[in-house]
Amino acid sequence: MPFDVQSLVARDPRLLRAVLRIFVDVVSTWHEKQAAARGVDGGKTGAISFIQRFGSTLNLHVHFHCLVLDGVYALGKDAESLVFHPSRAPSREELQSLTMAIIHRVRTLLKRRGLIGET
Repeated sequence: MPFDVQSLVARDPRLLRAVLRIFVDVVSTWHEKQAAARGVDGGKTGAISFIQRFGSTLNLHVHFHCLVLDGVYALGKDAESLVFHPSRAPSREELQSLTMAIIHRVRTLLKRRGLIGET
């Protein structure tokens, strides 16, 4: 996170949660769309996140540690069991696109809350 954004989220737990939610939503949506493109209906992924507020020198360095499933779970053919459907690795272009989507959504959030001006 850029330092100016880190200083904003460090002071506001609601904003920090909203930024984390954006990250998880963008990554999850990518996995779910990949599965849907392969014909997997209703697939859902999952993530566990830990917020760290400092760096190795105990400086302010707000960042996330996230474990995200590398695929989705969907109901099996018997409609009772869950089946895991792994995603392929994202391409370099897809990673760039995901990063830009996260940046855009975070900027939109910050503008909507009046924390930054138009850029």
